[in-house]
Amino acid sequence: MRLRQQRIFKLLRRWFGHRVFTRKSRRKARSLDAFCGPPAILFDRPGKEGLTERWRERIEPFFAAFEKERQSRLDLISRARQELDDGPVVVSMFNWGYRQMVENWAASCDHHGIDCRAFTLLFPTDAKADEFARQLGFQTIFVEKSYGDIPVEANDVFGDMKFRRVLFAKLAVTKDMLDLGYDILRQYVDVVWSCDPRDEIIRLADRGSLDMLFMFDGPNVLYEPLHYNTGFVFIRSNPFTRHAWNVVFSNYSQIFDDGGEQRVVNEVIDRLRQRGLRTDRLPENTYVNGHVISRAMREGTGLPEQSAVVHASWTSDIKPKVDHMKRFGLWHLQPIPETAERAKPAGPGTSTWSEGS
Repeated sequence: MRLRQQRIFKLLRRWFGHRVFTRKSRRKARSLDAFCGPPAILFDRPGKEGLTERWRERIEPFFAAFEKERQSRLDLISRARQELDDGPVVVSMFNWGYRQMVENWAASCDHHGIDCRAFTLLFPTDAKADEFARQLGFQTIFVEKSYGDIPVEANDVFGDMKFRRVLFAKLAVTKDMLDLGYDILRQYVDVVWSCDPRDEIIRLADRGSLDMLFMFDGPNVLYEPLHYNTGFVFIRSNPFTRHAWNVVFSNYSQIFDDGGEQRVVNEVIDRLRQRGLRTDRLPENTYVNGHVISRAMREGTGLPEQSAVVHASWTSDIKPKVDHMKRFGLWHLQPIPETAERAKPAGPGTSTWSEGS
């Protein structure tokens, strides 16, 4: 009987959509004590027991680095936050290998008259990336190896060992910002904007009393039933989201084993929604993810006209991301010789918030 009910529920969700089954839960009163109860770590999948022990030598140095100078790093973040506007902070981390993605996002904002430097805090993970971001006019937080030994180069393929190490920094940056009480728009750097989406996202979150809003990842069975993409997420900082992200963060061993964060994030959010976490998807034709790009390429059509944010996901590495952006007119950089230097753009004063600043 229970299996039959689950099948019926899955069919109804598929036919009538995600929101039909979330509106009622948004109105429920929720208990923080019940929400934040055990277990702190949710996962021990069959055949995956002992992951922390298996990966201990690889993952322990990341947590040690995270804790070592954490208070100093949080102080730097707090100081940098004061230089930005009062809205949600756009937060991205990147290494030298992904610098052109950062530059292209900034160029897309410049092209559409969006002052992205007024509300963005970048977390470069190496000195060259930090200098590059400052030359683009951004506030940065850089304390060398404060999130562990993060590679300087772009990953060779999705889920490889470089990618798995970078994931720790993405998780840790988010935890730092939420623990400080800041609402954030967490995004990967492989995005472009045609308008500032923050006001609209806040309106959607307010209307549904939501804690988090995610891009839709498309029909990927790995992320059922929510299908949330973690490359573009609005997160209010409150006790519920901080607990949720602590659970995600504490499962880095599982994320490391998976080679990606989305499966764990989707499972954590799905379980905690049952306790009162309030989440939803962003409209997929306005906040366009990789599955929409893939469909447009397959069908020979353009992207939705109302696209505000486009995320070049569903790719194996950086090259197809660039190719897809170029195909749809989303690549805003002009090729230059490797030996040439890009001119420093006009904009607000740049700062690196590092130890001693």
